[in-house]
Amino acid sequence: VAGAPLRFQVTDAGLAFGDEHRTFDQWNEPPGYGYAVRTVRERFDEAAFRAAVDDAGAYTFLGVATRNEGVDYDWARMPGFLGVDLHGPDRGYRPPDLAEQAFEQLGLDPVNALRKELPARDIRPDRYAFPDSAWYDGPVVGVLARNKRGGRALLTNPTVDRAEPPRTAPETLVERGGTP
Repeated sequence: VAGAPLRFQVTDAGLAFGDEHRTFDQWNEPPGYGYAVRTVRERFDEAAFRAAVDDAGAYTFLGVATRNEGVDYDWARMPGFLGVDLHGPDRGYRPPDLAEQAFEQLGLDPVNALRKELPARDIRPDRYAFPDSAWYDGPVVGVLARNKRGGRALLTNPTVDRAEPPRTAPETLVERGGTP
């Protein structure tokens, strides 16, 4: 799914968010991440998670902040955040099936699993037939291949034409929606 990496943890002060390189201010929603952060804050069952683990802050939830990055998804159906991985304190990344179940049980949508239990020898990047997307009329933008030991590889679909997302000048946005 086209979007930006987003991670979050449960802290004593609430949910803390970041991307792949930085941690966001506690109650800040940086540009491009607001919809995803609000989706997680509204839907994540923090109480259930705290009750299920000994140290809630030792886990990191990783996913994609869905946003317009040139692919015209069905935005009425597309959630603001799609869960990808769960990293825990003792064994690192959880197996894909367990991560998927955790996201679902805690109120968040996981990324769509296209195929499960496919042997690595059967993945041929040069001959991979990308399936149709669940979120728009066309093929998937890419496929994340994961194994149960934490290995990951991303296959990007060169046939997907990612148009430049619409850009609006700040002055125009203020003119359209600003109030005194």
